[in-house]
Amino acid sequence: MAFARKIFIVFLFCASFSGGAAGKTYSLPECIEIALANSQLMRAAGEDIEFFEAKYKEAVSAALPKGEIKTILTLIPGQRGDPLNGYTNWDELGVFSYSEIQGILPLYTFGKISSLKEMAKRGMDVSKAKEEIARWEVISRVKKSYYSLVLFSELDGIISEGKEYLDKAKKRIEKLENEDSPEFDQIDKLKVKVYEADVESRSLGAKRAMKLARSALKLMLSVDAGESFDAADGQMKEVNPDILPLEEYLKTAVKNRAELVALQKGIAAKRAEVEFRKSQFYPDIFFAGYFKLGWSDVTDGQKSPFAYDPYRTYTGGGGIGLKMDLDFFKKNAELEAVKAELGKLEALFGEAVNGTRLELEKVYMEMTDIKSLIGINKAAMEAARGWLIAKSDMYDTGFCELNEVLTALVQFYEKRIGYLNSIYEFNIAAAGLEKIISSKLTNE
Repeated sequence: MAFARKIFIVFLFCASFSGGAAGKTYSLPECIEIALANSQLMRAAGEDIEFFEAKYKEAVSAALPKGEIKTILTLIPGQRGDPLNGYTNWDELGVFSYSEIQGILPLYTFGKISSLKEMAKRGMDVSKAKEEIARWEVISRVKKSYYSLVLFSELDGIISEGKEYLDKAKKRIEKLENEDSPEFDQIDKLKVKVYEADVESRSLGAKRAMKLARSALKLMLSVDAGESFDAADGQMKEVNPDILPLEEYLKTAVKNRAELVALQKGIAAKRAEVEFRKSQFYPDIFFAGYFKLGWSDVTDGQKSPFAYDPYRTYTGGGGIGLKMDLDFFKKNAELEAVKAELGKLEALFGEAVNGTRLELEKVYMEMTDIKSLIGINKAAMEAARGWLIAKSDMYDTGFCELNEVLTALVQFYEKRIGYLNSIYEFNIAAAGLEKIISSKLTNE
């Protein structure tokens, strides 16, 4: 069902680009869903799960009866006489058939089969945890590219707005120059040219970054390079989750983080392997049975039960057996090796937990710091906008110098870009926190 759902999502996605209006936009949740359906990382993780599912079936089959059938049909010369006076008659040719059936049913294996099943189950758990790792990696990449696309799209709009203020100043200087006004200043004209070059450079940079972010999203969503594509969000919006105390995130991370879950499941699988290696020191108890049938039309049957007659025979039997490998030195070495691997995994898990704590503290501090900066940067941006509008109006009426307008323009640029960038960094930090704890912070 999950595979069919993914195919359906991809179908709808492709259909939306093949027909419909150009320039279709996609929201962040839509991008995430489509990227997950197309992700090669997710596909690889899914194949890993199927591998261990097959291993589990193999372990289950170890407890089932096993059998073997052998049969042959051929031509042979006549075999006449008895064990004391027998001969081969080459002038006589006939048919010989022989069939043999053998079967074995495990009765008790001292935990071998149950350990194999446990290893396969834990292997599936590890694979599912790896699938979660891949899932959150894809989500993180999509969010970073999506937020980048929105950010640089908006920055391009800001730069265009800045160009309008410069154009107004440029027209006024040109007007003063044409009127040969004493207010005309050649230095002001040069300043405008310098700022125009700087604005154009910023505009090209924003457009380039916007194209790269769009291309990255197209690749993740399997959109053709020539297809039109854009983000549905036209403005940078703060994801605005409720920030919980750090300790709450630490508990969630230790419990849910996909990397830590994968290590825990790997430890469980290795412990099951330790039990399997221990069970190798004990025998396998089984029930075995067989049946043999041989027949030929050119042989004489032997009446004595002690005579060996492969050409005319039918026999069978069964009983309880015991099988044991006595290479204890090898078994002990294998057990010690698995125990060492288990100890290594347990040490890695402890180190991973400590690393998660440090990583989480870093992201958490970034989020809380940036959260406080967003409000400050917003207030500064609004003040800079008012400053710019006032100076621009005053310059139009000749009550201030061009340099004051340019100073206000630069401040407006910096404060607005700083405000948007702080929202972008907060959203990226929130996505990083989600990835660490493998849980959503907010319903976007």
